[in-house]
Amino acid sequence: MWRTTKWYLGSFVVVQTVLVALRMTLVGDRFAQIRRVHEIVSLEFLMLLCSGLIWRRLTSVFNAYFTKPKVRLLAPVDFAKALLLLFLIFTHSCWFMFYILVNEDPSWIALISFVSCAVYIHTAIFTVIVIAVEQFAALIRVRPESTGMRRLLVDKNLHTLMAIGLALMLTVAGLFVTSQPPGVVNVSVPVKNLPAELQGFKIALLTDVHIGPTVGRWRVQRIVDTTNKIEPDLVAIAGDLVDGSVHMLKGAAAPLGTLKSKFGTFYSTGNHEYYHGSIDNWFTYLREIGVQPLHNEHKKIYVREDSKHYICLAGVDDLFAARAHIRGHGLDLVKALAGCSANETVVVLAHQPNAAKIIFDGPLGHTVDLILSGHTHGGQMYVLWPMAYFTNAFLHGLYVHLQTGAHVYVSAGTNFWGPPVKMFGLCEITLLELQRA
Repeated sequence: MWRTTKWYLGSFVVVQTVLVALRMTLVGDRFAQIRRVHEIVSLEFLMLLCSGLIWRRLTSVFNAYFTKPKVRLLAPVDFAKALLLLFLIFTHSCWFMFYILVNEDPSWIALISFVSCAVYIHTAIFTVIVIAVEQFAALIRVRPESTGMRRLLVDKNLHTLMAIGLALMLTVAGLFVTSQPPGVVNVSVPVKNLPAELQGFKIALLTDVHIGPTVGRWRVQRIVDTTNKIEPDLVAIAGDLVDGSVHMLKGAAAPLGTLKSKFGTFYSTGNHEYYHGSIDNWFTYLREIGVQPLHNEHKKIYVREDSKHYICLAGVDDLFAARAHIRGHGLDLVKALAGCSANETVVVLAHQPNAAKIIFDGPLGHTVDLILSGHTHGGQMYVLWPMAYFTNAFLHGLYVHLQTGAHVYVSAGTNFWGPPVKMFGLCEITLLELQRA
């Protein structure tokens, strides 16, 4: 056991040292790519620990509840262990699906891997919780031979079965949510000094579409069809549109070219677009299909040709671009709003809610009326909700900035990232209607 532990820790330290050294020397697309590799490798090391824990606890359950017949090629306990091993293999391979087996629509291997990952995440977290319960029981000296309610505190096999049962239940519920078309959420946004001709202007907000190994052309087409039915004045895509390169995913992204609105479709970057490099290639492709990237720039939307008033729709680069030192990219609100009057209605696409906070607290924050964000997925899974809550300035919904009276709307995302599992009501297309405050 100690020899295995030393090998594990030694490997971890060596790999982490190499990857950290590479991150310190690389910039731009190379930095983003090696950062992604670093995340995956670190996740795999953590998952090895969790997998060992899950293996030990489940094999204990198998040994307790399954018996080995004397004459049989594969005893039930061995069959159960084989299924568990297959499950762990699928789970550990899911992160590599972003680089292989990516087609216009998801492969069954990618789907099985990410569904396994969802079960795994829930199981790991619930297992940690039941271990905490067991440690508490030991602290108050509950004995294994106890009966009644006290027995429940120390029955490890029962705890493991409960963790698996809850994991399966929440995963199935999450799969049901993502199997349905995204819901349309109607939001009225008060805007100070909104000109009369802009009253009732409707913006369809799409975020976190995450076209990749589990989101393909069919799902994108369904999003487009739902968006077109609500007949928005403008479509805004606020980041994390794709998880891969143009040559792998342009077929899946093609339906975006059929989005319909009076004033067009506009897009700003999220952090995931930078992980795979070549964001400028995506800009070129999106322009070809009729989607206008806003790369620290703006578009003036005049509702009437003879009007003096307009909406200044600006898009800023995601915060990750600056951290990755990607040349020519990084949040630059001054550049994005150059030429827009502070007296007009200003709407900014900024993928991360933490970017919204930076904008509001900055020198031009008072000129912004509405920021549209995503990124949080509303937590995506119930067990991950606390992490999303504590790491973002805003989580989900419409918020008002008290100092300026401006608003930020954080979408829970039109899709999901990775595992096709989400909490109820959190696959959304938001239709924001501007109203005079």
